[in-house]
Amino acid sequence: MVTYTFTNGTVADADEVNTNFTDIQNSSLTIAGLNHIRQLIDRVGVYSAGNIDGWGEAYVSAGGRNGSVDTGATDATFDTDKYKADGTGDDLIYQSIPTGTFSSTVSSVIGVPFLEDWETGADIQFKLQAKIYDGTTINEDYSTGDTNSTGTTSETVRITPNEKCKVNTITLVTNGSADPLTINLNGETENITSDVVTFSSPPELQAGVGYTVTITSTSRVAVVDNMTIPTIGTKINLTQGNSADSSFIQEMNVEILVTDQDTGWLDASNSPEVQAFTAFTSEPTTLIVKLVPKTTSPTAGYPSVKGFWIK
Repeated sequence: MVTYTFTNGTVADADEVNTNFTDIQNSSLTIAGLNHIRQLIDRVGVYSAGNIDGWGEAYVSAGGRNGSVDTGATDATFDTDKYKADGTGDDLIYQSIPTGTFSSTVSSVIGVPFLEDWETGADIQFKLQAKIYDGTTINEDYSTGDTNSTGTTSETVRITPNEKCKVNTITLVTNGSADPLTINLNGETENITSDVVTFSSPPELQAGVGYTVTITSTSRVAVVDNMTIPTIGTKINLTQGNSADSSFIQEMNVEILVTDQDTGWLDASNSPEVQAFTAFTSEPTTLIVKLVPKTTSPTAGYPSVKGFWIK
């Protein structure tokens, strides 16, 4: 940090004064963030009314000290007391942000990572999102037709949402089989223990994008033959599966996304600073931290972080 000193009546230059202020602000906030993460590593954090001291998380467990980490959505690797990059996915950490942490018109933020393993060329990025669903669940019924079980171990169908939404549950046609089954939609996999499958991390789907739903079995799956797809008032269009007129989906329960705002990826790395973005119109609900290994010959597990703080 460069500090400008004005002596002997020297006129202060505005740019120099602003640089002084910005450097001091970023340094002070970084120290405050790191100290709060240290507190969370040691014990439960204490927050002032109105959350004027920012908010953070320490990865003392996969779910974090404050329980904010969505372990179903997160694909960074948890290792004892940190999250690390493994280079096989996007290496993202998804966290829920407590209500009141930011105003609904927030337009700037600083993100401070507590770095554990670091090397030149690596990077830490983050973004804030405001994703609000209308709270009304809609049941999409596709159950027209005759049910039977086929001799296949895998069946797929395609779904295409008309609106941005998340899928809470999928009701299958009567299985009629004791075979262990799994279902996968947009990277979210659940074991099937009943005809109604509830996603622990409901898959978020974009409007107009086709997604594959896959069901697997050790010997057979049940499908609806000669199905008729509803076309009036449907939120998700469904296309038949492997067979030209079959599907294993009887019903889908979805919620429509009504607010979707995003800061875009912001830099944190080892020199955090306050960054501006287009003002939100709703409180941010989600923090996503991205661990970015260096491009050439990255060290396994680098970078890694023990916590993250935002204000």
